[in-house]
Amino acid sequence: MKHHYLTTKWYTFFCICLMIGISNISIAQTRISVRVSSSNDDAEERGSNAGSSPGRMYLNSSDLELVRDGSTRGNQWVGMLFRNLNIPRRAVITSAYVQFTADETNSGTTNLVIRGEDTNSAGTFSSSNNNISSRNFTSSRVNWNNVPAWNSVGEAGSRQRTPDLRRIVQEIVNRNGWVSGNNIAIIINGSGERTAESYNGSSSRAPLLVVNYTNGGGSGCNYCTSTSNRSTYEHIAKVEVGGFSNSSGANNYTNFTNRTINLSAGQRYNIRLTPGFSGSSYQEYFKVWIDYNGDCDFNDAGELVYDAGSTASSTVSGSIRIPANITRRTRMRVSMKYNGAATACENFQDGEVEDYTVNIGSGGGTPPVAAFVANRTNIRVGQSVNFSNRSTNNPSSYSWVFSGGSPSASTATNPVVTYNRAGRFTVRLTARNAYGSDVETKTSYITVSPSNGGCNKISCFTSISPTSQTSRLIIPSSHRFQMLMKQGDSYTTGGGNVPGNHDFTGYVPINNSSTNGYLSVNHENTPGGVSMMRLSYSNTSKLWNVNSNQAVDFYNNNLVTTTRNCSGGITPWGTVITCEETYNSGDNNNDGYEDVGWCVEIDPVTKRVKSYGNGKQEKLWALGRMRHENVVVASDRRTVYYGEDGGTSCVYKFVANSAQNLSRGRLYVLKLDGRLSGGNPTRSTGRWVQVPNNTKSDRNNTSSIASSLGGNNFSGVEDVEIHPINGKVYYTSKGNGRVYRFNDNGSTISGFEVFVGGRSYPIATNSGTVNESWGGGNDNLAFDNDGNLWVLQDGGRDYIWMVENGHTQSNPKVKLFGSSPNGSEPTGITFSPDGRFMFLSIQHPSFWNSSQTDAAGNSVRFNKSSTVVIALNKNLGTLNNRTTQTTIAQEATGAQAMKVFPNPPAQGKVNVAFATEYEGKVVIDLLTTQGQKITTLFNKHLQAGKHQLAFDLNRHVSQHQNLLIVVTANGKRQTSVINYQK
Repeated sequence: MKHHYLTTKWYTFFCICLMIGISNISIAQTRISVRVSSSNDDAEERGSNAGSSPGRMYLNSSDLELVRDGSTRGNQWVGMLFRNLNIPRRAVITSAYVQFTADETNSGTTNLVIRGEDTNSAGTFSSSNNNISSRNFTSSRVNWNNVPAWNSVGEAGSRQRTPDLRRIVQEIVNRNGWVSGNNIAIIINGSGERTAESYNGSSSRAPLLVVNYTNGGGSGCNYCTSTSNRSTYEHIAKVEVGGFSNSSGANNYTNFTNRTINLSAGQRYNIRLTPGFSGSSYQEYFKVWIDYNGDCDFNDAGELVYDAGSTASSTVSGSIRIPANITRRTRMRVSMKYNGAATACENFQDGEVEDYTVNIGSGGGTPPVAAFVANRTNIRVGQSVNFSNRSTNNPSSYSWVFSGGSPSASTATNPVVTYNRAGRFTVRLTARNAYGSDVETKTSYITVSPSNGGCNKISCFTSISPTSQTSRLIIPSSHRFQMLMKQGDSYTTGGGNVPGNHDFTGYVPINNSSTNGYLSVNHENTPGGVSMMRLSYSNTSKLWNVNSNQAVDFYNNNLVTTTRNCSGGITPWGTVITCEETYNSGDNNNDGYEDVGWCVEIDPVTKRVKSYGNGKQEKLWALGRMRHENVVVASDRRTVYYGEDGGTSCVYKFVANSAQNLSRGRLYVLKLDGRLSGGNPTRSTGRWVQVPNNTKSDRNNTSSIASSLGGNNFSGVEDVEIHPINGKVYYTSKGNGRVYRFNDNGSTISGFEVFVGGRSYPIATNSGTVNESWGGGNDNLAFDNDGNLWVLQDGGRDYIWMVENGHTQSNPKVKLFGSSPNGSEPTGITFSPDGRFMFLSIQHPSFWNSSQTDAAGNSVRFNKSSTVVIALNKNLGTLNNRTTQTTIAQEATGAQAMKVFPNPPAQGKVNVAFATEYEGKVVIDLLTTQGQKITTLFNKHLQAGKHQLAFDLNRHVSQHQNLLIVVTANGKRQTSVINYQK
């Protein structure tokens, strides 16, 4: 029997409608305005893509470039320090913004990210490199996308005002070490350009921080405890307020403050409260309180907003009226007690208590806020753009204007517009309702390239026809590949040969160069490894040169070894992270950590594993041990996403304590609010559950701990990436054959959905449109700068897919770029910053694959693991044909006909014979097929006659390779490709 006593009265009615009106709640709101007040309190830091000296600081600039400042400084970090803010600790921030004053006129597309420094009281900026980007950032950030045009110098209005920054300021003033009078630093990065006044330019027009706050309330409060001791027999099953509804199971107390009930001041809302029972039903008493004045309690008059008045064993209902003079975020408490009424702070025997967040906005009529996005902003002549209306506050009509578009105007909600001429075009939307109107204008928003020859990126192609694997690498005829490295090649430094099973292939630009950088290639072997190449691109030969290549050394007492280096990532600060896809056990150096199953950070310049302040090389223990695949680091340089392939197959988020230092931080695992059914989500929300990762035992057992905390198994998480434009997180489920995506809101996620996969797609080829199944095995992911998602397939037909930015399952935009050779899978994949070059690898191909010619004119065969670069024909190689014969490729002006023989050279010896008599200067050079000069074989003036010259190539080369013999006579040149065999 449940209780030791029985109620003596049975109620015959259970639905009591109670209306409570409140009109006199006192709200004290304070506004403070603080301007940057000294020269060193606003600063600029050169971006990582700066043409020189990235990270260099500027403390005395006459303006603040938000954020692009030419190619020399790149996309800067901008910091602003606001001193002596008289805000009490845990005050409720109702609004906050920074007001800029325009120093120059700017109208180009600009998207900014705003954060605060996560410290008790921020310090001034110094001249030491990276003094802005290296600071610890708040987890809260605000995107200022499509910043309005700044059309007038000296203007300081709504166009120069940031979005609401209250979440950032709230996070800082909630810190335990915050006291009134401390300083706050606001930090901005992103892309585009708006130019604001700085302190040195005009102290009276320097950036101004405006904060409105009230004392107490909401998440900054320590509310009294109220809970039951037992919820075995009854619990709160459902809470409904207005349009909000939440169903839940049995708990003594549940903190639902991560769920917000949006209400409007002065409005009345219906409320329904439903009890749940494990067996027999019982008599329950409901009460609801709202902390209207934000003083962190429920004791004030009118804060008991609902009292059922009696017990009931089924749903009770009523209504509540929100006071007209309140706008705030605060706390709501729902209490259900068995057989009697509870107080707001009571601990009782049976029932349940739940807390929620309530957001009370202004009531009455509100004008709309116009907003829109396009499914793509870079197109070619003749293509169309789908515009999606994102306006809020219930607009009743719309008016669009499209410069350069057809139609040029529209009143549709979500119009489709075709652009038939090249240029950059502006789009304007006016949204109206009975209370007013609003306009959003995006200047030069749509870029239209010419239909022919106007595209210079890897993403410009027509899909190949669907095919099973063949004995060759198949890519569009508009593109070429160049072989860079193959299993068995000799390392140029350190000795040894390149191992096989090439996997993650990461390009690391030097000073953001698209023609000069490092290429890191994983080797998924046991033991594993990483090859590090130094590459440069020749604008003359249009080929990539491998200047050096060596293995990274992982084998010492600190690291012990590395195994099955599968995927990885490139950090925003230019290091490489390689990850081990293994869960093998063993602690050979007795340091308390299992030897393998970790991520490892490498400096590509030194080819050494990083150390983190203790003088020894270390793996990234804090990210946890599991069957790792890739990692992706967000632009804040602290947040890292990754997943496990096999085992528990969870998705993880790591938030580092300090920017650019991933050795310490907090670890979370993704837990969805609903299950997957047939690979498809049943709910679109979830939350991050913290995973302990402070001890060696925690870190060694991350995978099993995360699973025990409810982390979802996604059946092989092969890759996680961040969309470069919309900021959403995307990841693959190999077993489910899908790519999922979601919005990360901090402690929760939303918008969880299947992005691509699980069906067939129409593929537009040169032969017509055909339907092709996505198939299984989607593996590596990579975004190019335009937001196109490239998906490499391990399984099915081992395709290389490209999913265009703006794709949805209902409006698919899927293209088929390539098919890997027999027996192989495509792996890796990264791009040069300008989008011209793609780097990827071909893993474990069949030995029996056929020869084909690469962009250098070499006859190559994918019979061992290989690494290649791919680009449009015009960007890779200069040969007019791709024959493997010894035909001479002559310039258009012609040259003296001659013959190079034998081919291959006999015992390394080759002849160059002129077909006709010749007199004059002759230069004969020997080059690699990458265009690097080996030696000059001949440089003399020949007397009139027929000539045959003999050369011993053994004196100049020592290993089997294709070579170029270039003969220059009378200023004209002809080239022969020969197959040198030692």
